[in-house]
Amino acid sequence: MTTLDLTQQPSNAIELHVWRARAIQAYASVEQALSMLFSYLLGTSPDYGGIVFFRLTNTHSRNSILDQLLTKRHGGQFKVYWHGEAN
Repeated sequence: MTTLDLTQQPSNAIELHVWRARAIQAYASVEQALSMLFSYLLGTSPDYGGIVFFRLTNTHSRNSILDQLLTKRHGGQFKVYWHGEAN
């Protein structure tokens, strides 16, 4: 009968933690970029825009707000960039 040592980490645990940290960092970078875009579209500084942006916890609502601000500020100028080309 084999015994299982629950205090020993699996051999790939460190690699998993590294990839998890990279994913969290990448997501944080996306959030920061979206916050900067939000501030720009709102016409305010990143300090003030960040206060509002990071309080928006509903992703659907946040994306809708960004889309509406983008349309309000630039019309359809960047529609292909944000939504792709319709075939």
